[in-house]
Amino acid sequence: MSPPSPASPFRQARWDRGGASQGALDKEGWPSATLPTHDDREDMSLVETSCRRSTGARRSAVERAVGHLVCRARIATRWASSWVPRNNRAAPPVRHGGSRSLLRTLAERAWPDRTGVPLHRGLRSTRAPAALVAAALLIGCCLLLLSPPITAGPVATLYVYAVTPLRARALEQKIEESMPGVDVTVFGKLSDFKAALESSPPDAALSPKPVLASLNRTADIQGMKAGSDAEQYLLVSTRALTKEMLSGLRYGIVDLVERKSLPKFVAGLLGVSAAPEVQRVTKIEDLLQLLQFQTADAVLLPERFRSDFESRSKMTFTILSLSTAKVGLVAVTFLSERQPVEGAIRRLPKHVLADLGVDEWK
Repeated sequence: MSPPSPASPFRQARWDRGGASQGALDKEGWPSATLPTHDDREDMSLVETSCRRSTGARRSAVERAVGHLVCRARIATRWASSWVPRNNRAAPPVRHGGSRSLLRTLAERAWPDRTGVPLHRGLRSTRAPAALVAAALLIGCCLLLLSPPITAGPVATLYVYAVTPLRARALEQKIEESMPGVDVTVFGKLSDFKAALESSPPDAALSPKPVLASLNRTADIQGMKAGSDAEQYLLVSTRALTKEMLSGLRYGIVDLVERKSLPKFVAGLLGVSAAPEVQRVTKIEDLLQLLQFQTADAVLLPERFRSDFESRSKMTFTILSLSTAKVGLVAVTFLSERQPVEGAIRRLPKHVLADLGVDEWK
Protein backbone atom coordinates (compact mmCIF):
# COMPACT_ATOMS: atom_id res chain seq x y z
CA MET A 1 0.00 0.00 0.00
CA SER A 2 1.41 3.40 -0.98
CA PRO A 3 1.93 6.06 1.71
CA PRO A 4 -0.54 8.93 1.76
CA SER A 5 0.10 11.83 -0.60
CA PRO A 6 1.92 14.74 1.11
CA ALA A 7 -0.10 17.81 1.94
CA SER A 8 2.59 20.31 0.88
CA PRO A 9 2.45 21.28 -2.84
CA PHE A 10 6.26 21.15 -3.02
CA ARG A 11 6.38 17.66 -1.56
CA GLN A 12 3.37 16.67 -3.68
CA ALA A 13 5.45 17.48 -6.78
CA ARG A 14 8.25 15.32 -5.50
CA TRP A 15 5.72 12.56 -4.74
CA ASP A 16 4.47 12.75 -8.33
CA ARG A 17 8.00 12.55 -9.74
CA GLY A 18 9.21 9.79 -7.47
CA GLY A 19 6.10 7.68 -7.03
CA ALA A 20 5.69 4.86 -4.59
CA SER A 21 7.03 2.41 -7.16
CA GLN A 22 10.40 4.14 -7.36
CA GLY A 23 11.54 3.09 -3.88
CA ALA A 24 10.74 3.22 -0.20
CA LEU A 25 9.28 6.43 1.24
CA ASP A 26 9.36 7.73 4.76
CA LYS A 27 6.31 8.80 6.74
CA GLU A 28 6.40 12.31 5.26
CA GLY A 29 6.43 11.12 1.65
CA TRP A 30 10.17 11.52 0.95
CA PRO A 31 12.28 8.79 -0.70
CA SER A 32 14.10 7.04 2.10
CA ALA A 33 17.63 5.67 2.05
CA THR A 34 16.99 3.54 5.17
CA LEU A 35 13.78 1.68 4.35
CA PRO A 36 14.49 -1.37 2.16
CA THR A 37 11.94 -2.54 -0.41
CA HIS A 38 11.02 -6.04 -1.46
CA ASP A 39 13.70 -5.99 -4.18
CA ASP A 40 16.33 -4.88 -1.66
CA ARG A 41 15.44 -7.70 0.74
CA GLU A 42 15.56 -10.14 -2.17
CA ASP A 43 19.10 -9.00 -3.03
CA MET A 44 20.20 -9.48 0.56
CA SER A 45 18.58 -12.90 0.62
CA LEU A 46 20.41 -13.87 -2.56
CA VAL A 47 23.76 -12.98 -1.03
CA GLU A 48 22.99 -14.83 2.20
CA THR A 49 21.79 -17.94 0.32
CA SER A 50 24.96 -17.96 -1.77
CA CYS A 51 27.06 -17.76 1.35
CA ARG A 52 25.16 -20.59 3.04
CA ARG A 53 25.67 -22.79 -0.03
CA SER A 54 29.40 -22.22 0.12
CA THR A 55 30.32 -23.18 3.68
CA GLY A 56 27.24 -22.94 5.88
CA ALA A 57 29.28 -20.75 8.18
CA ARG A 58 28.97 -17.08 9.02
CA ARG A 59 29.42 -14.58 6.19
CA SER A 60 32.79 -13.00 5.81
CA ALA A 61 33.21 -9.25 6.18
CA VAL A 62 33.64 -8.84 2.41
CA GLU A 63 30.43 -10.75 1.64
CA ARG A 64 28.48 -8.68 4.14
CA ALA A 65 29.90 -5.56 2.49
CA VAL A 66 28.79 -6.76 -0.95
CA GLY A 67 25.24 -7.33 0.23
CA HIS A 68 25.13 -4.00 2.01
CA LEU A 69 26.55 -2.21 -1.06
CA VAL A 70 24.01 -3.74 -3.43
CA CYS A 71 21.11 -2.83 -1.15
CA ARG A 72 22.29 0.76 -0.85
CA ALA A 73 23.07 0.97 -4.57
CA ARG A 74 19.51 -0.01 -5.49
CA ILE A 75 18.09 2.67 -3.20
CA ALA A 76 20.50 5.27 -4.60
CA THR A 77 19.74 4.44 -8.23
CA ARG A 78 15.98 4.65 -7.65
CA TRP A 79 16.48 7.97 -5.87
CA ALA A 80 18.56 9.30 -8.82
CA SER A 81 16.16 8.03 -11.48
CA SER A 82 13.21 9.67 -9.73
CA TRP A 83 14.89 13.08 -10.08
CA VAL A 84 16.07 12.76 -13.70
CA PRO A 85 13.74 14.77 -16.01
CA ARG A 86 11.56 12.61 -18.17
CA ASN A 87 12.79 14.28 -21.38
CA ASN A 88 16.48 13.92 -20.54
CA ARG A 89 17.72 11.72 -23.36
CA ALA A 90 21.28 11.84 -22.10
CA ALA A 91 20.29 9.94 -18.92
CA PRO A 92 17.99 6.97 -19.66
CA PRO A 93 16.02 5.53 -16.75
CA VAL A 94 17.70 2.94 -14.58
CA ARG A 95 16.64 -0.60 -15.45
CA HIS A 96 15.08 -2.22 -12.42
CA GLY A 97 16.45 -5.59 -11.39
CA GLY A 98 19.87 -4.88 -12.89
CA SER A 99 21.76 -5.36 -9.63
CA ARG A 100 19.82 -8.54 -8.85
CA SER A 101 20.75 -9.98 -12.25
CA LEU A 102 24.39 -9.08 -11.64
CA LEU A 103 24.41 -10.84 -8.28
CA ARG A 104 22.68 -13.92 -9.68
CA THR A 105 25.22 -14.16 -12.51
CA LEU A 106 28.15 -13.82 -10.13
CA ALA A 107 26.65 -16.40 -7.77
CA GLU A 108 26.06 -18.94 -10.54
CA ARG A 109 29.62 -18.57 -11.79
CA ALA A 110 31.06 -18.84 -8.29
CA TRP A 111 28.86 -21.80 -7.27
CA PRO A 112 27.91 -23.84 -10.36
CA ASP A 113 26.79 -26.81 -8.23
CA ARG A 114 23.68 -25.64 -6.38
CA THR A 115 23.61 -28.67 -4.09
CA GLY A 116 27.24 -28.97 -3.20
CA VAL A 117 30.25 -27.00 -2.18
CA PRO A 118 31.82 -24.50 -4.59
CA LEU A 119 34.27 -26.11 -6.97
CA HIS A 120 36.86 -23.36 -6.56
CA ARG A 121 37.29 -22.57 -2.89
CA GLY A 122 40.58 -20.84 -3.58
CA LEU A 123 38.89 -18.26 -5.81
CA ARG A 124 36.35 -17.26 -3.17
CA SER A 125 38.45 -14.32 -1.98
CA THR A 126 38.64 -12.87 -5.51
CA ARG A 127 34.89 -13.02 -6.28
CA ALA A 128 33.86 -10.32 -3.84
CA PRO A 129 36.38 -7.72 -5.10
CA ALA A 130 35.16 -8.42 -8.64
CA ALA A 131 31.60 -7.61 -7.57
CA LEU A 132 32.81 -4.41 -5.94
CA VAL A 133 34.59 -3.38 -9.14
CA ALA A 134 31.48 -4.14 -11.21
CA ALA A 135 29.30 -2.06 -8.89
CA ALA A 136 31.79 0.82 -9.01
CA LEU A 137 31.87 0.70 -12.81
CA LEU A 138 28.07 0.74 -12.92
CA ILE A 139 27.88 3.82 -10.70
CA GLY A 140 30.63 5.52 -12.70
CA CYS A 141 28.79 4.95 -15.97
CA CYS A 142 25.61 6.46 -14.51
CA LEU A 143 27.51 9.56 -13.36
CA LEU A 144 29.13 9.88 -16.78
CA LEU A 145 25.77 9.79 -18.55
CA LEU A 146 24.31 12.38 -16.19
CA SER A 147 27.25 14.78 -16.53
CA PRO A 148 27.04 17.57 -19.16
CA PRO A 149 29.19 17.24 -22.29
CA ILE A 150 32.57 18.93 -22.24
CA THR A 151 33.79 20.59 -25.40
CA ALA A 152 37.20 22.04 -26.01
CA GLY A 153 37.23 25.66 -27.11
CA PRO A 154 39.47 27.18 -29.75
CA VAL A 155 43.06 27.92 -28.77
CA ALA A 156 43.16 31.30 -30.56
CA THR A 157 40.93 33.90 -32.23
CA LEU A 158 41.44 35.76 -35.50
CA TYR A 159 39.48 38.71 -36.94
CA VAL A 160 39.61 39.29 -40.69
CA TYR A 161 38.65 42.21 -42.90
CA ALA A 162 39.72 41.95 -46.53
CA VAL A 163 38.83 43.40 -49.92
CA THR A 164 37.53 40.35 -51.75
CA PRO A 165 34.61 39.43 -54.03
CA LEU A 166 33.70 36.57 -51.67
CA ARG A 167 30.97 36.91 -49.12
CA ALA A 168 32.17 37.24 -45.55
CA ARG A 169 30.68 33.90 -44.51
CA ALA A 170 32.23 32.06 -47.48
CA LEU A 171 35.68 33.49 -46.80
CA GLU A 172 35.33 32.75 -43.09
CA GLN A 173 34.54 29.11 -43.78
CA LYS A 174 37.51 28.69 -46.12
CA ILE A 175 39.95 30.24 -43.65
CA GLU A 176 38.56 28.37 -40.64
CA GLU A 177 38.78 25.01 -42.42
CA SER A 178 42.45 25.72 -43.09
CA MET A 179 43.16 26.81 -39.50
CA PRO A 180 41.95 24.10 -37.09
CA GLY A 181 41.87 25.27 -33.49
CA VAL A 182 41.49 28.95 -34.45
CA ASP A 183 38.17 30.75 -34.14
CA VAL A 184 37.96 32.91 -37.29
CA THR A 185 35.53 35.79 -37.76
CA VAL A 186 35.37 37.63 -41.09
CA PHE A 187 33.71 41.05 -41.14
CA GLY A 188 31.96 42.48 -44.16
CA LYS A 189 32.05 46.06 -42.88
CA LEU A 190 35.05 48.01 -41.69
CA SER A 191 33.02 49.67 -38.93
CA ASP A 192 32.05 46.26 -37.50
CA PHE A 193 35.67 45.13 -37.67
CA LYS A 194 36.90 48.15 -35.73
CA ALA A 195 34.12 47.91 -33.14
CA ALA A 196 34.89 44.24 -32.48
CA LEU A 197 38.59 44.98 -32.04
CA GLU A 198 37.75 47.49 -29.33
CA SER A 199 35.01 45.55 -27.53
CA SER A 200 36.52 42.04 -27.60
CA PRO A 201 40.11 42.06 -28.87
CA PRO A 202 41.22 38.83 -30.59
CA ASP A 203 44.63 37.22 -30.53
CA ALA A 204 45.33 38.50 -34.05
CA ALA A 205 43.75 40.68 -36.74
CA LEU A 206 44.21 40.42 -40.51
CA SER A 207 43.35 43.33 -42.80
CA PRO A 208 44.84 45.59 -45.49
CA LYS A 209 47.77 47.62 -44.26
CA PRO A 210 45.93 50.99 -44.48
CA VAL A 211 43.26 49.61 -42.13
CA LEU A 212 45.88 48.65 -39.55
CA ALA A 213 47.53 52.05 -39.93
CA SER A 214 44.21 53.80 -39.24
CA LEU A 215 43.99 51.75 -36.02
CA ASN A 216 47.55 52.68 -35.03
CA ARG A 217 48.62 49.06 -35.35
CA THR A 218 51.84 47.85 -36.93
CA ALA A 219 52.11 44.91 -39.32
CA ASP A 220 53.78 41.97 -37.56
CA ILE A 221 53.37 39.72 -40.61
CA GLN A 222 53.16 41.30 -44.07
CA GLY A 223 51.49 39.69 -47.05
CA MET A 224 53.44 39.72 -50.31
CA LYS A 225 52.39 39.43 -53.95
CA ALA A 226 55.06 38.84 -56.59
CA GLY A 227 57.66 40.20 -54.18
CA SER A 228 55.75 43.42 -53.40
CA ASP A 229 53.84 44.42 -50.27
CA ALA A 230 51.42 46.67 -52.21
CA GLU A 231 48.97 46.16 -55.06
CA GLN A 232 48.05 48.40 -57.96
CA TYR A 233 44.67 50.14 -57.99
CA LEU A 234 43.07 51.12 -61.30
CA LEU A 235 40.92 54.13 -62.05
CA VAL A 236 37.83 52.87 -63.92
CA SER A 237 35.20 55.07 -65.52
CA THR A 238 32.59 55.07 -68.28
CA ARG A 239 33.86 58.42 -69.55
CA ALA A 240 37.16 59.65 -70.93
CA LEU A 241 39.73 60.43 -68.26
CA THR A 242 42.72 62.72 -68.12
CA LYS A 243 45.00 63.47 -65.21
CA GLU A 244 44.06 67.13 -65.31
CA MET A 245 40.41 66.44 -64.51
CA LEU A 246 40.96 64.10 -61.57
CA SER A 247 40.43 66.71 -58.86
CA GLY A 248 36.85 67.49 -59.89
CA LEU A 249 35.43 63.96 -60.15
CA ARG A 250 33.37 61.89 -57.75
CA TYR A 251 34.94 58.58 -56.80
CA GLY A 252 33.89 55.27 -55.36
CA ILE A 253 36.12 52.91 -53.38
CA VAL A 254 35.84 49.97 -51.01
CA ASP A 255 36.19 51.23 -47.45
CA LEU A 256 39.79 51.08 -46.22
CA VAL A 257 39.99 53.87 -43.65
CA GLU A 258 37.55 55.71 -41.46
CA ARG A 259 35.02 57.96 -43.14
CA LYS A 260 36.62 61.29 -42.32
CA SER A 261 40.03 60.18 -43.55
CA LEU A 262 38.82 58.54 -46.77
CA PRO A 263 38.82 61.67 -49.06
CA LYS A 264 42.40 62.48 -48.10
CA PHE A 265 43.37 58.84 -48.62
CA VAL A 266 41.84 58.86 -52.14
CA ALA A 267 43.60 62.14 -52.95
CA GLY A 268 46.89 60.45 -52.15
CA LEU A 269 46.08 57.60 -54.53
CA LEU A 270 45.18 60.05 -57.29
CA GLY A 271 48.23 62.22 -56.69
CA VAL A 272 46.19 65.39 -56.21
CA SER A 273 46.21 67.90 -53.40
CA ALA A 274 42.49 68.64 -53.12
CA ALA A 275 40.36 65.99 -51.42
CA PRO A 276 37.61 64.85 -53.82
CA GLU A 277 34.08 63.67 -53.10
CA VAL A 278 34.12 59.97 -52.24
CA GLN A 279 31.45 57.29 -52.06
CA ARG A 280 32.54 54.30 -49.98
CA VAL A 281 31.13 50.80 -50.47
CA THR A 282 31.54 47.46 -48.71
CA LYS A 283 31.77 45.08 -51.69
CA ILE A 284 33.51 45.03 -55.06
CA GLU A 285 30.24 44.54 -56.96
CA ASP A 286 28.90 47.75 -55.41
CA LEU A 287 31.49 49.70 -57.40
CA LEU A 288 29.83 48.58 -60.62
CA GLN A 289 26.48 49.88 -59.42
CA LEU A 290 28.01 53.29 -58.73
CA LEU A 291 28.98 53.52 -62.40
CA GLN A 292 25.70 52.10 -63.69
CA PHE A 293 23.59 54.60 -61.76
CA GLN A 294 26.16 57.39 -62.29
CA THR A 295 26.52 57.91 -58.56
CA ALA A 296 30.26 58.19 -59.14
CA ASP A 297 32.27 59.37 -62.14
CA ALA A 298 35.02 56.83 -61.55
CA VAL A 299 35.90 54.05 -59.13
CA LEU A 300 39.18 52.79 -57.72
CA LEU A 301 39.48 49.05 -58.25
CA PRO A 302 42.24 46.57 -57.28
CA GLU A 303 43.91 45.38 -60.48
CA ARG A 304 43.41 41.70 -59.60
CA PHE A 305 39.63 42.16 -60.00
CA ARG A 306 39.77 43.82 -63.43
CA SER A 307 38.76 40.85 -65.60
CA ASP A 308 35.90 39.83 -63.32
CA PHE A 309 34.69 43.43 -63.10
CA GLU A 310 34.59 43.87 -66.88
CA SER A 311 32.81 40.54 -67.41
CA ARG A 312 29.91 41.60 -65.21
CA SER A 313 28.79 44.46 -67.45
CA LYS A 314 28.42 45.33 -71.13
CA MET A 315 29.48 48.90 -70.51
CA THR A 316 32.65 50.22 -72.08
CA PHE A 317 35.20 51.26 -69.49
CA THR A 318 38.08 53.68 -69.57
CA ILE A 319 40.86 52.37 -67.36
CA LEU A 320 43.73 54.49 -66.09
CA SER A 321 46.70 53.16 -64.13
CA LEU A 322 48.38 55.71 -61.87
CA SER A 323 51.81 55.23 -60.36
CA THR A 324 50.57 56.73 -57.09
CA ALA A 325 47.60 54.38 -56.79
CA LYS A 326 49.20 51.62 -54.74
CA VAL A 327 47.61 50.17 -51.61
CA GLY A 328 49.28 47.97 -49.02
CA LEU A 329 48.33 44.30 -49.08
CA VAL A 330 46.82 42.45 -46.14
CA ALA A 331 48.94 42.15 -43.03
CA VAL A 332 48.58 40.61 -39.58
CA THR A 333 48.89 42.33 -36.24
CA PHE A 334 49.02 40.43 -32.95
CA LEU A 335 47.11 41.74 -29.96
CA SER A 336 48.28 39.01 -27.55
CA GLU A 337 50.52 35.96 -27.71
CA ARG A 338 51.43 35.38 -31.35
CA GLN A 339 52.55 31.77 -30.96
CA PRO A 340 49.09 30.07 -31.03
CA VAL A 341 47.96 31.71 -34.30
CA GLU A 342 51.12 32.66 -36.21
CA GLY A 343 51.92 29.12 -37.27
CA ALA A 344 48.37 28.56 -38.53
CA ILE A 345 48.47 31.78 -40.57
CA ARG A 346 51.77 30.88 -42.18
CA ARG A 347 50.41 27.45 -43.12
CA LEU A 348 47.39 28.79 -45.02
CA PRO A 349 47.07 27.04 -48.40
CA LYS A 350 47.68 28.83 -51.69
CA HIS A 351 44.02 29.09 -52.69
CA VAL A 352 43.15 30.86 -49.42
CA LEU A 353 46.10 33.23 -49.82
CA ALA A 354 44.87 34.02 -53.34
CA ASP A 355 41.47 35.02 -51.94
CA LEU A 356 43.30 37.40 -49.61
CA GLY A 357 45.32 38.85 -52.50
CA VAL A 358 48.76 37.54 -51.48
CA ASP A 359 50.93 34.54 -52.28
CA GLU A 360 53.25 34.45 -49.25
CA TRP A 361 54.02 36.01 -45.87
CA LYS A 362 57.04 38.02 -44.88
